[in-house]
Amino acid sequence: MNDLVERRGTNRAIVAVANKNARIIWSLLAKGEEYWKNNLRGSALGTAIGALPGAGGDIAAWMSYALARRCSKTPEKFGTGHPEGVIEAGASNNAGLSGAWIPALVFGRPSCWSGNASSDRPSSSDACGRPSHA
Repeated sequence: MNDLVERRGTNRAIVAVANKNARIIWSLLAKGEEYWKNNLRGSALGTAIGALPGAGGDIAAWMSYALARRCSKTPEKFGTGHPEGVIEAGASNNAGLSGAWIPALVFGRPSCWSGNASSDRPSSSDACGRPSHA
C-alpha cells in the first residue's frame, strides 16, 4: 500500500512538472508573434548551415544564437533565457536538422559516403564501412 502511495505522489510530481513546462512552452508560442523576425532568421540560417555536409543542428543553433545576440537591442539579457535567443536557436536547430536532407536527396548518397566511387578494385565493405555480406 505504501508503494502505491509513493508512486501516486511521484506521478503527481511528474504531472506538476509537465504542466509547468507546458505553460512555459505556451508562453513562448504566444511570444512567437512578437519574435517572428528571430524565427525567420533562425530558420534561414539553420537551413543554410544544415545543408553543409558535416554540419548539423548544433552548429546552426550556436551560430544563430550568436547572430541573435549581435542583432538584439538588449544583448545583456542573453544567457538568462531571453526569448530572442531561445526562439532563434530553437528554430535554427530544427531547420538545420531538416536542411541536412538536402545533400542526401541531391547527391543520393548517405552522409557517411567516402566519395571513392572511381575505385576499380572490389570492396569488402559498403559505403559506410560496414562489411558487406554479398
